[in-house]
Amino acid sequence: MPSLTFFCRTEGCFHAHQVIGPTWPVETKCIECGAVQAISPPDDSDSGEGIATCAVCECAALFVQKDLDQRVGCLILGGGVAVALLLWWKVSVYLFVPTLLAVWILDRFFRRWIPDVVICYRCDAEYRGFPNAAAVRPYDAHVGERYSEGRFERGKL
Repeated sequence: MPSLTFFCRTEGCFHAHQVIGPTWPVETKCIECGAVQAISPPDDSDSGEGIATCAVCECAALFVQKDLDQRVGCLILGGGVAVALLLWWKVSVYLFVPTLLAVWILDRFFRRWIPDVVICYRCDAEYRGFPNAAAVRPYDAHVGERYSEGRFERGKL
């Protein structure tokens, strides 16, 4: 079931809203500042072609990533490196690289089952469960830098 998570657009309010299974148009009221926000549907969400623009800020700059907390990914990678170092130290020098390759293969294998999330560069709205999320390009640091100034002004960095 598709869901949309976005932040309140009122200046100084950073409350996150989540709408599960949105029926368009969506109208939410912020529980912190009381502002009512109307969200129109993404351009191509009903046609089955995926998301072309953000429904919250109407920005066309979107990126896709795996819906996994990055801290968990770093923990798994760090655990793999720790096991590789332990095997290198206690057993054999020749087990270091094969252990890292095994961790990489396991990561690639389990990556298939982690769903994608589409995120807006400008307002950080997150779209989960929408069709054809893979059609959106992955994160690009150059595009992200163009939109990071707006997030800095809102105090989110």
